[in-house]
Amino acid sequence: MSSDCRLGVVAVHLGAGYHSVRETPVYARACRAALRAGLARLRAGGSAREAACAAVAALEDAPCTNAGTGANLTLDGTVECDAGVMDGETRLFGAVRTGIIVGAVSSLRNPVLAARTLLEEQWAGPMTLGRVPPAVLVGRGAESWARQRGIQGADGKKLVTEKSAANYKRYMERLAAAEQRRKEHTDSHKRRASAQHGQETGKRVCTRMVLQGTASKGELGQGEGDRHVLQVTSKDVSHVLDQGPGDGNTLQDTCTSEEGGSFQGEGDLGKRRDEDVSDNGRLSSISGEAETGGSSAHLFDHGEKSLVHSKSAVQNRSDSDIRLDTVRSVAMDTSGDIRLDTVGAVVMDARGNVSAAVSSGGLALKQPGRLGHAAMYGCGCWAVQESPLSVACSTTGCGEHIMQTLLGRECAESVMRGEETNRSLDQMLKSKFLHSPFLRNVDKKIGGVILLRCEEVEGASDPAVEVMWGHTADSMCVGFISTRDDRPQVRMSRLPAGQRSGQAVVTEGCFVR
Repeated sequence: MSSDCRLGVVAVHLGAGYHSVRETPVYARACRAALRAGLARLRAGGSAREAACAAVAALEDAPCTNAGTGANLTLDGTVECDAGVMDGETRLFGAVRTGIIVGAVSSLRNPVLAARTLLEEQWAGPMTLGRVPPAVLVGRGAESWARQRGIQGADGKKLVTEKSAANYKRYMERLAAAEQRRKEHTDSHKRRASAQHGQETGKRVCTRMVLQGTASKGELGQGEGDRHVLQVTSKDVSHVLDQGPGDGNTLQDTCTSEEGGSFQGEGDLGKRRDEDVSDNGRLSSISGEAETGGSSAHLFDHGEKSLVHSKSAVQNRSDSDIRLDTVRSVAMDTSGDIRLDTVGAVVMDARGNVSAAVSSGGLALKQPGRLGHAAMYGCGCWAVQESPLSVACSTTGCGEHIMQTLLGRECAESVMRGEETNRSLDQMLKSKFLHSPFLRNVDKKIGGVILLRCEEVEGASDPAVEVMWGHTADSMCVGFISTRDDRPQVRMSRLPAGQRSGQAVVTEGCFVR
């Protein structure tokens, strides 16, 4: 059978975080557009690598995603994006990190296209004089390299949308308020420590003065100050020393220090507390891993060929149900959504080759120059072909958590080894991510993955293709389509009600025919 008649599949994700019910249709439209872009490339005879990058480029152009246009801004208010792509046939990887500095006028509209070109030049072999082609480029060097190859640039200011600018302003206001509260909290600790030191000093001074006055029986009293000392008895001293801070006439209210400075009571200093950065309270106290169940869940776009098998019952929650902690509160945008990181795609072409791509604007208010997981080998994406099995995956979430666990590679390898994809993915996210020893000091591990598993079947013209996704974040938008479908399948996957983001996992998936 010709390759034109064989099955091809495109699957994408729009990132892990919290996607409000109100904004869900916006994400669904962006998801469908990306799927159609990848599908068009496959139907035109393109490779899995080309289709994956076409789908991700469409997501980079969508203002609602945290990649390319409309991406999160850095602490300096600039756009810095990471992108990577891996080809399963060649096992080559290419990645770029682009960015602009204040006053700069150019950047890359679609970093993932630069990453693809970088990969393809590696496949072409050594450069002149036997130089090794680079696998990763960053900053101005990456942008200059891309322009030399005709990859479309963009005015850096045009990558900043009205919404991303409004989010940045809101984030900075919250950051300033949080830093002010931290300063006040630190100052209160310093004042409290100073007051406690003064109390101890005052106790020693008063005790010495009183005992001296009592021993002299008034013979030393000459001035008004001395007469005051002589009137204090040892009984008075005992009364003062027995009182704790803030109890009636404490020592700091009645004595002066040797240096002449007054001792002030704690007053309301002890009542001051370190306020949460979040304006929205705390997360639910319920924690633990999601209960595994056998219930199925439906897609936004229903299709006869697709039935989702889920490891957890899924329920949508309203915006008012979500609660933030101090780690994630700054990531909530003006629509109430939390966009933590990354969009991506996984593709199998008609020749059975697989590829994965990923692109990210990074965390909100990230440190300028920060390198995210999308540009890190084994982290943002992974693709490998070993007859009869091929796997491609793309990750999302907190980049630092993903980098420390090599989530992309671990995910693909666990599914390659496992017999049951759903169980393998679920166990991997728990053992290698939620319970990873590398994240033992992290309370909430935010991550997600979409995966394509393709297995050759003896006597069949097409491989058995399974699309899987899993996440520990509140929600993750995913979608897929095959070359034999007319309508994309799109789903907003959510943690079950009562499960805590970063401490529970949900996995879902289906076969594509």
